[in-house]
Amino acid sequence: MKLWQSILAGGLLAVAQSATVEASDWLILIYMAANNNLYPYAQLNMRQLQTYGSNNNAKVIVQITQPGGSTSRYSICKNCSRRLVYQGKVNSSNKKALSDFLIYGMRNFSAKKIFVDVWDHASGYVNSGDFALDRSICYDQTYRTWMRSVDLRDALRTAYQSTHRKIDILGYDACLMQMIEVGAMVAPYATIMVGSEETVPDDGFNYTAMLRPFRTGTLSSVNFAKSLVRDYYAFYKNGSESVTLSAINLSKMLLLERNVNTVATLLKRCLSNQIGSSVSTTLQNCLYSNTCLHFSLYSYIDLGRWYQTVIANLGDFNVTDPSIVTSLETALRAGLVLLHNAVISTTAINEDSRAMGLSICFPYYVLYPSYANSPFASSNQWVSFIRQYLASRSQVDDLARAAMLRQRFLAHKQRALLK
Repeated sequence: MKLWQSILAGGLLAVAQSATVEASDWLILIYMAANNNLYPYAQLNMRQLQTYGSNNNAKVIVQITQPGGSTSRYSICKNCSRRLVYQGKVNSSNKKALSDFLIYGMRNFSAKKIFVDVWDHASGYVNSGDFALDRSICYDQTYRTWMRSVDLRDALRTAYQSTHRKIDILGYDACLMQMIEVGAMVAPYATIMVGSEETVPDDGFNYTAMLRPFRTGTLSSVNFAKSLVRDYYAFYKNGSESVTLSAINLSKMLLLERNVNTVATLLKRCLSNQIGSSVSTTLQNCLYSNTCLHFSLYSYIDLGRWYQTVIANLGDFNVTDPSIVTSLETALRAGLVLLHNAVISTTAINEDSRAMGLSICFPYYVLYPSYANSPFASSNQWVSFIRQYLASRSQVDDLARAAMLRQRFLAHKQRALLK
């Protein structure tokens, strides 16, 4: 979420000290790391949750860290929040704070299905040094620290090992998290992933709309995920922000990850067998093509649109063994089918209207150390391909284009409200 703004004073709505634990169809666990400039929007989202509150269809539990670090857990009711636990000062960027909350929720509230919502600033998979950022998700202003992507994975793994419960829907009310790298990392611990390839406006999810279906009934996991995407579109369709949201079936993630590995391996072979610089130049042109969709962190590109762009330009590949290009086209087309099968629902508005549901990191100038040393890099040839591509590209031209992309990023940041 969201541009840095001054933190407004004020507390949550009516708070009581008692709580009643009841069985429900859904347990909704919301981890609000709001010890930063997003706190006013945490208050807004809490009020939205209290419009309908919990019932036997959906039990809502929130852990919120306020400015200064004061942290409490609440049961959300209609028109009020009942405090369950006061935890004192907590570093909300600490992975243990997240795993402890998830374990607490799963052990103390009986439910058939679980939705976990991680709420705060984020920058996707990469702990990026680009644009003077060093972050992944859950910024805590008191400690001035972030939760790294591997910390998020570790928190989910700890909760799974402690409870033997897999999360039915893992959602991110946070920017830029809907990446194949993130999906591959969390797939062992969740069934569906809901998030945005793009930045998320300050208001985030519409929590009133989120709970509305549970007033009179319940939803399957797939229909709940579709409802989140549909409500997001309805909330932002008349605005000026470029927004995306998608729901991904994580059971399909391994096949898609393997496809990216195959594509990367074939691209490496094309680079090694290119005549002149035909392959590196074509890939460079594809990356900067208008048909290749970049997001606010310009190293993040829409995976499906990039696949389509490369397919459209394979005729410009000049290699010593043309069969490699044929195999590459087959793999790219297979990847598009796998992506389509993995996407349960997707929406995209304004500049990002061509988004297909899942992004990937493609550093256009320099390989981030955190990405080069990431779990995805160790298990997939994609990062090795990026390294080979960066070594082969036209550096003079690329420097000029990198400067252009940075200006486009800064212009986008000026007009966007980033969560």
